[in-house]
Amino acid sequence: MKKSVLVSCVIALSGCVNVPVSTEANGQAPTKFSSLSCSSPFAFKQDCSESEALFGTRIIKIEKAEVAVTATADGKNLLMLDAHYIKHQLQNPPFVFNSFLVSNASNAGYASIKTTLENQGVHIVKASPIVMFNSDIYGYVIELDAEGYSYLKKYTIN
Repeated sequence: MKKSVLVSCVIALSGCVNVPVSTEANGQAPTKFSSLSCSSPFAFKQDCSESEALFGTRIIKIEKAEVAVTATADGKNLLMLDAHYIKHQLQNPPFVFNSFLVSNASNAGYASIKTTLENQGVHIVKASPIVMFNSDIYGYVIELDAEGYSYLKKYTIN
């Protein structure tokens, strides 16, 4: 009896892993993964394909973070997703319903992009986390104060 209660508690608590969003995204309404397209929430004209699971066809690597990115024609609005979110979901421990690996990878990618752009004098005005069915963070929709996509292109790995 004690063993089954302990197992039940472990299973119940294991589903409670939660990773916070980036500072700029605190208080922002999340964007549903299912609502993403090359025309929503912005008209992503650079490196976007709706036939790709990542939408962003450009994969960049900054530091250790690999993310898929796409941008509007003016390069001021970005869509960034963990480039390996499916792999990270599959590596999730059993009975953990929130994929902290996906969220951590997305946050690392966001932080790398933020630092890279700030070093070029480009700042994030607004960031909205991209979520799926639960609170997993798959990426971010990022609004910039100036064109920033050209600075990210030099980190392309595909």
